[in-house]
Amino acid sequence: LGGTVAAKSVKLLVHSPDAPDARDAWWSEIRSEVRAHARAFGCSTVIGYNEETCIADDLIVLSAYGTAAKLNSLEDVQNSQQPPSSCRALHVLYSQSSPPFPVSFSRCAVCGRGSVPDILLATSDTPAELATCGQPALIQARVWRPKRDAKGEANAREVSDRLPFIEYELHSQLVQKLRLRGMNGLFGLRTRMSVASCGILVTATGTGVHLLALPAPCEPQLVSKGDQRLLSSLQAKVSEFVSRSREVHGLDRAQALAAISASSGASVSNASASNSDSGGAAEDAEASPPIDLQSNQRDNFIISLADDCETDEMEALLVDYPLMDSLQLTCSPACRSEDTNFFVRILRCPLDDPEANSSRQVNSLLADMLHSTCFHFRHSLPCTLAALHFHTEVTDESCLQTVLTGDCVRQTAPQGGLLLGTASGVLLCSGCHPPG
Repeated sequence: LGGTVAAKSVKLLVHSPDAPDARDAWWSEIRSEVRAHARAFGCSTVIGYNEETCIADDLIVLSAYGTAAKLNSLEDVQNSQQPPSSCRALHVLYSQSSPPFPVSFSRCAVCGRGSVPDILLATSDTPAELATCGQPALIQARVWRPKRDAKGEANAREVSDRLPFIEYELHSQLVQKLRLRGMNGLFGLRTRMSVASCGILVTATGTGVHLLALPAPCEPQLVSKGDQRLLSSLQAKVSEFVSRSREVHGLDRAQALAAISASSGASVSNASASNSDSGGAAEDAEASPPIDLQSNQRDNFIISLADDCETDEMEALLVDYPLMDSLQLTCSPACRSEDTNFFVRILRCPLDDPEANSSRQVNSLLADMLHSTCFHFRHSLPCTLAALHFHTEVTDESCLQTVLTGDCVRQTAPQGGLLLGTASGVLLCSGCHPPG
């Protein structure tokens, strides 16, 4: 796995006999750009590939995104006498001397041979063979930016100019939320954009996991030139949230790595002698420092808060949804051996101040929706809300409209058969496999 590749383009819809050919050319340009990004990763395949459009009047935003990957040939798979590696898919494929983007490299904590990045974002599902720690968690980033009520080329130019900054903030939120929950990998990433007359809304949703091969994320450290007492109070909240999140999701990294070491019959530090991952190393293991199984800290992760608005948004990251031992939220599909209850939740609420240059309103409304959804299933605990899918947009009336679908998966099967469909004789399930 190389990582997520994406491309976007802002165009104007023109009604003419040549319009269909022009739209085909637009998509060809988008796909060519995605292919170029994949080649920069040293990959020849894009998996988990999606194409989406966002249309507002005569404006259209074309988006394409997927995960750059390098696949084994069928001959290699058939001739292999060993089970799939639990870490090789995470070894970097590109040159460390000239990476396609700024990234920190570390020695793989599982095999001790290959080099891995500090974080991985992917649109594909989590590969079953990867060594993970603890339970997954829902990760969602939301960015709202107001804009002028312009038309035609002026509107297209403003949207195009704002998109790079929105993408940057969206990525920053994803990384911050992953680190706050003690995780270093995001799978099943889906992005959605809505352009209204009053602003632009972009959401990104995925399932966060803790990958043992990647370095453990450190606790974010806040810095600000503002009120230091307020900063100290917020830092204490961050520390408490990180500690509670690791406890709820069962992120005992040292124990998990020790279990892998014991099962392989050799210590992790000496695992480089194994030949199962000989093709994935991009750096000599002898030049890498020894691995400390007890370490949960790496380099400092600094979050700079420039003003009160950023302080409020940072505090909003800590209240996405309740942290409970008996409730999990994930975008991954439900297990096929458990009973499920398909559900739909709908939110339509006006934005009080659509011209505010802040995502605080959107964060608050969507967080309230997740809290109310968790409260709705309080009688089904312990359970997992799986296969969560968000369809979010802002209407021209400055209303936030969200449709949330998913499966409530009970960890203990209820008496009397299925949760849904006993009376009607029809079971609804958003996954590919029906329960049982």
